[in-house]
Amino acid sequence: MIVAAVFCIAAGVGFLVVSRSIDPAPCIQIEPAVALPAPVATPPRPTPVPAPSVAGEPCDAIATTAAIEESLPPSQWTIGDDHFGPFTPCTTLDVAFVQRVLPGHDVRVKTHDQDPTHHWFVVTRNGKPVLSVAPPTQGGDPLQVTIEAPAIETPWRVHTGDTLRTLRAHHRGIDCIYGAAEGDEGLWCRRMLDGDGWRDGFQYTLDLGPLGKDRSMFEADPIDLARLAHLKITSITWHPPTAQ
Repeated sequence: MIVAAVFCIAAGVGFLVVSRSIDPAPCIQIEPAVALPAPVATPPRPTPVPAPSVAGEPCDAIATTAAIEESLPPSQWTIGDDHFGPFTPCTTLDVAFVQRVLPGHDVRVKTHDQDPTHHWFVVTRNGKPVLSVAPPTQGGDPLQVTIEAPAIETPWRVHTGDTLRTLRAHHRGIDCIYGAAEGDEGLWCRRMLDGDGWRDGFQYTLDLGPLGKDRSMFEADPIDLARLAHLKITSITWHPPTAQ
């Protein structure tokens, strides 16, 4: 059987002849084409902007904690992964804010000699150092708060003025690093994880003065901490652990 299709014209209207053979077949009318309106473009949905957060925790939640801390003296501040008292990575730090949360203290700004954009706030009381606060930098340095007054303690009740012996009594896994360059030197200690990395965001700086000129204990690897047990903590620096 032969299938044929023939288009026929009548009175200006198009018809289609569909046939399964060569025999004539009636014309089937096709309605004239109707112009449809152009589809209206749907505007794209705006990409949602996540709320500011620190380690996944919204800044609003952190701000609630910080607001409570603002009304407390430094000796009663709490310290967590996302805050040091009223200081958080979400806080806009300026002199006015530091003065507000530390009434009765003197606040001055210091600027890094090599990088004018890198500054920090030095807080004293009656001429004695209390703490310093360094805002996050554009280069990626995290918020840092350094304790210099014994009235402010860590969550484990470690203070400046405590010895390395006391620090090791509070924490197992203390590891220390000694460094010296261009006439300057330092000894810094932190808590180590069982594997690689630091356990928390605290770093303890020790006073090397009592050692005199003897540095032989730093020749061993690891450092012989038993010989340094009497050294005292001069400052404790905190930053969010997630920034390590």
